[in-house]
Formats: sequence, C-alpha cells, structure tokens
Amino acid sequence: MSRRSPKPTGSITRNVRNRPGRRSSIHGSPAVSSDSRSGPKRATSSFPLSSHTASPKKFQLATRLTFRYRKDKRYEPDLSTTDIGAAFLGRFYVFDPVYLQAEVERLNWDYVARTEEGYETVEDTYTGYYVGFGFVQNAGGRVAMYMSFLWDFAYDKNEPSPNTNPWLIRIGFGYTF
Repeated sequence: MSRRSPKPTGSITRNVRNRPGRRSSIHGSPAVSSDSRSGPKRATSSFPLSSHTASPKKFQLATRLTFRYRKDKRYEPDLSTTDIGAAFLGRFYVFDPVYLQAEVERLNWDYVARTEEGYETVEDTYTGYYVGFGFVQNAGGRVAMYMSFLWDFAYDKNEPSPNTNPWLIRIGFGYTF
C-alpha cells in the first residue's frame, strides 16, 4: 500500500507558480437566469476566459469571450437580444490571492428601444474600460473560484449601455492545466 502526499492547499495562484509547466488556465462563468419580478424574461450567458501567467509570475494576461442571449416576453411580439464580444485583460497579483485587474472589452450588443410603432431591437457596439480588484481561492486540486469587483470608466448613465451600473461583480470558476 503506497502513501500519497497530501494535495497542496492555498490559492490556485500559489499552486500555479510553484509547479513548472502549469502556467495556463481556463475560467468560465456560465449562467442561466429568469427574472420573475418583471414578467417572463430569460437570459443565458457564457463568459469563457483563457489566461496565461507571464514572467515574473505575478502577472497574468487573459482573453475573454462573451455570449449572452435574452428572450423577453413582456413585449408584443416577444423580443430577443444577443450580445457577442471579446476582452483582453491583465492581472497583477499584489499578494496571494488578491489581484488588481485592468480590462478592455469590445461588445456587439442588442438593446430594446421604443419606436413610434412600439418596440424594436437595436444593435450597437460598446467598448468598456474596466479597472478593479479581485481574489482567487483554491477549490481543490486544479479548480479555483474567483471573484472580481470592477468599475467601468466608459459607462455613461445618459447613453445606452450593456451594463446597468458602472460597477460589475464577476464570479466564476477556473481550471489550471
């Protein structure tokens, strides 16, 4: 009978830095939601993120893809919208597991606008500039949970925006390979 050494503990960033060859990771935030307060409205989202830890190992560069589909039955006829985009982001680990993050996102998004005939879906583009902080927590082995708190400096409350507020909270899970 052989004895195995215990799995490492601590944040996933520490595990990535201490193991040569494990410098890349995949993260994601899939979601399905329904908002019963304002009628039958459904949304499906996916935010896969691929990252690579750069040298020195306190820096992490990543790309993120965005897909969001919404169907809203509050309007006649039913309206559906689709958002598709990509982002490039960088993280600097101040200390394990806390990081600072800067991100640029380009999003092709749809929103509902009122017209003389009723409502229609309008297609637009949006470039978001996000800055904030977050943390990563090991969830066992090569899996981790992350949470980011970001501020959108491009947000203007007087203009249509894919964000309802200038601040964003993102929660997701990642796998390091």
